[in-house]
Amino acid sequence: MNERIKELAEQAWDDTKEKFGSFVDDGGEVDFTFLHEWTEKFAELIVKECAWTIRMTEFGDNMTQEQIARHIEDHFRVGK
Repeated sequence: MNERIKELAEQAWDDTKEKFGSFVDDGGEVDFTFLHEWTEKFAELIVKECAWTIRMTEFGDNMTQEQIARHIEDHFRVGK
């Protein structure tokens, strides 16, 4: 897994664990509320990271959507 994505996943896990305490409920079963919250937090962090990288980059007036998309892919080291 890409290092930055791994860091965001761990941050989402820590934030969710802080809120819920554990991903296992009192009966020893997986707490799907925890997993749902983690998934939402992870997605939120990825979107925030995408927005941040766009805000921190100087784009020329002629920047295409494809170039901006490529910039985000490069930031996360993912893509084609």
